[in-house]
Amino acid sequence: MARYYRPEHEDAYRRIEREGKASWDELHGGSGFDDFASRAFLEQVLPTLGLDPSWTEVLEYGCGTGPGACFLAARGFRVDAVDLVARAIRLARRFAAERGLTIEFRVQDVCALAGVPPTKQYDLIVDSYCLQSIVTDADRSRLFAAVRARLKPGGRYLISTAMQISTAATTARCTTRRAASCSTRWTARPRATAAPRAPSRSAAAGTCRIGATWSRRRCGPSSSATGSGCSGRSADSAATWCARVAEPIARASGPDG
Repeated sequence: MARYYRPEHEDAYRRIEREGKASWDELHGGSGFDDFASRAFLEQVLPTLGLDPSWTEVLEYGCGTGPGACFLAARGFRVDAVDLVARAIRLARRFAAERGLTIEFRVQDVCALAGVPPTKQYDLIVDSYCLQSIVTDADRSRLFAAVRARLKPGGRYLISTAMQISTAATTARCTTRRAASCSTRWTARPRATAAPRAPSRSAAAGTCRIGATWSRRRCGPSSSATGSGCSGRSADSAATWCARVAEPIARASGPDG
């Protein structure tokens, strides 16, 4: 498996450009640029955060062709957005310009930012279905380190992601690791919904979409990295499964002291 599923992403953005589409979601049943997977989650959560868009600095990583970044900028947020794929960023710049939106787009591997002193910190960092393509413990640790370094004290970290589960099985198991010890505490506010759409990579699996919010606040040094596992059973629906596993996943994905 190539790191970050990069060949699949490169192929997808070539197809988007060739077929005159505007976003990843259009390849998988979406109806247009504004119909992106994390929109409902953002519409639900953003009003609860008490942020004034006029002064809120936002970073979206894994932005793709920019539907999430454009959604945020259209609402007055000050947005920077990055993606690993140059073709995606080229398309994102075009779509933002067509909408009269000012967004700072750049090609960037966010995992490579771990250990690089930040030149800017953000009030809000957004992941719109990027985390699911960062699959190794080492790369996820780098991702979370890069986010921690770039999130202001009191800032928020929003994640929308998908998990594959068997449609036949009623038992699912996840195993996660806490990120390395740090001087910040992460407080999880999980929100979970079942996904109505088919998964993008496997027609044989069901998809569970999870939205979670983390906030950063100062605290003493946390404990060293530890392993943590969780399991959930759902006899009725992916939504039930989501509700049961979202909180332990949120706890395990970042140090909680």
